Amino acid sequence: MLFRSKLRDYQIDAREKWIQNNYRGIFAMATGTGKTFTAFGCISRFQKSQKQTVTIIACPQTHLVDQWKREAKTYNNSIPEDERFSLEREVTCYGENPRWEKELNTILYEFNRKLFSGESLINHFVIYVTHKTLNSDKFKDRIFSINTGKKLLIVDEVHNIGSELSQPALLEEYESRLGLSATPIRHYDEEGTAVLMNYFSQVVFELDLKQAIEEGFLCKYDYFPYYADLNFDEMDKYNELTIKIAQKYSSKKRVPSNEEDQNDPEIKRANLIANAENKLDILQKILDNIPDMKQTLIYCTSNPSPALPFDSPTQLEKVEKILVKRGTVSTSVTYHNPTRDRTMILEKLAVGHYDCITAVRCLDEGVDIPSVETAIIMASSGNPKQYIQRRGRVLRPSKKTGKIKATIYDILVKPPFSDDDSDISKRDRKLVARELLRHKEFASIALNKEEAIQSIKDVAKIYKIDFDALDEDYIQSFK
Repeated sequence: MLFRSKLRDYQIDAREKWIQNNYRGIFAMATGTGKTFTAFGCISRFQKSQKQTVTIIACPQTHLVDQWKREAKTYNNSIPEDERFSLEREVTCYGENPRWEKELNTILYEFNRKLFSGESLINHFVIYVTHKTLNSDKFKDRIFSINTGKKLLIVDEVHNIGSELSQPALLEEYESRLGLSATPIRHYDEEGTAVLMNYFSQVVFELDLKQAIEEGFLCKYDYFPYYADLNFDEMDKYNELTIKIAQKYSSKKRVPSNEEDQNDPEIKRANLIANAENKLDILQKILDNIPDMKQTLIYCTSNPSPALPFDSPTQLEKVEKILVKRGTVSTSVTYHNPTRDRTMILEKLAVGHYDCITAVRCLDEGVDIPSVETAIIMASSGNPKQYIQRRGRVLRPSKKTGKIKATIYDILVKPPFSDDDSDISKRDRKLVARELLRHKEFASIALNKEEAIQSIKDVAKIYKIDFDALDEDYIQSFK
């Protein structure tokens, strides 16, 4: 039998460091570098180290659970026998499988039961679960009922589970632990990050984007930053919201921002920036420079703009209209699409049925779309986790399409600038600096590095931001 693949040296290195750390740790690996296969290699060694094992693989969304299940079989069918792991029994636990409780109970009974010979009915089994179900009392009760063997918890996109609401899922009963993420640090949440590092022990292996590109695991790319101004109505609303934000920060009873709270002035202002009307003009210019549009992904927002009437079309709808007018064969991927439909849409994009797809945040994590050659980022939350994930989506090479290079267009809004020493002015500069830092990081390893960096320097100069000093510490100096 010919084996189509094997673990790469760096994947073996990651696994060994995890084992040396007592089967605990986090892999901080750039999107597209094979975190999933590395984890399977860890399962293989874990199972071989114990007579009985339970492996729990937790993902943030159901479609990612399904993707892990498919890839587990791909892994075992393509890897040498000594690297395979047992899929003797497996069960999928999430809401779309109403039978999961009964199925899990059956497996747990067989796993816990000993024959007269002292042998168990089951030696190894795998549980696939969403983060939500992992944190449910029903699931945790089943974990507490396991009275034999060793348990390994693998958490994909581990940064998500560091939130205060998700932390109770991290049970001490999981003796072995592996966290996976391109961005394990929870930005602006030091306590959540500390919880993750304490629970999983530490980052035992790291492979950043620059290394991944240099080694050929990800493809090279051109990067083009663009900068849009707010229109008059948006400027008025921006100033109004900025004053409310200032009042919020000065309040002794300040409540942290919540992305789900659309009435929070910080969230409203973020939606205002994401929806800036002038972004659409820039999009038109970008599309004019892409004569043969294919394999294109446009990231939009579907949140309403506070500068427009409530029933106004969303940015996503406006972009769709632009594409239709241009005769571009396209469709959208949103949270409203069932998992199966999303998968089908991405497959159709890969074979050329669609020239372009528009998407919101549902494609940020874990989704494989190696066929995409061009990405246009119209809306971003400002969270580094999000843009790192989006960049990684686009940089996966594709043998199927022959893709070896990608192109990224990134649109930033320039808020009004006041050259004074007020708290409001400082916060605005800080907001711009964060976005420019993102652009700087994008540009620093792009093929057109000099051109991209010059564009960023021009904007930094307007806001009196020292481009050369621009990093996280420099931003924090904006008191």
